[in-house]
Amino acid sequence: MTKSFCLPISLFCFLSCQGSFEFPDTELSRNRSNNLVAKTPDETDPDKIPDLPVEDYLTIEGYFEEEVWPKVAESSCISCHSSIGVAKESGLLLEDEDTANVLSINREIFRKYATQIDPNFPNESYLSLKATNQVEQEGGEVLKVGGKGHEIINSFTKRLAGLQG
Repeated sequence: MTKSFCLPISLFCFLSCQGSFEFPDTELSRNRSNNLVAKTPDETDPDKIPDLPVEDYLTIEGYFEEEVWPKVAESSCISCHSSIGVAKESGLLLEDEDTANVLSINREIFRKYATQIDPNFPNESYLSLKATNQVEQEGGEVLKVGGKGHEIINSFTKRLAGLQG
């Protein structure tokens, strides 16, 4: 077991010390959490890197951290859905930045609501329906149907369902 573990590590160290080691056919970048995100070649054209945004390569956790939280939840949801907000009794209660592990806690809260489906709207999550006021909420329409925030929430829901956003 030790030998099989050491060989790949030694090979990697040797190649990286040579200064010429690259991941073939892969473009690497770092997200906000400094995690590597890989873009792999398009299967139909092996010489072409697909022209897709970085968020298409993120995990559910990374997508929440890079897209959902900063572009939707932090700006549109937490002002009402917090312990001091007008929606504090709604059931969707988000933690503020002072809480340890705020992103993972809020991601799980979003996961809970993003996986609930209203039988009258089987193609959209309850979270999306409430935010767009398609299912009435006290705060009214927070996100425009078809707008960027709505698309981000729908993409998050699809990722949770195992579909690509």
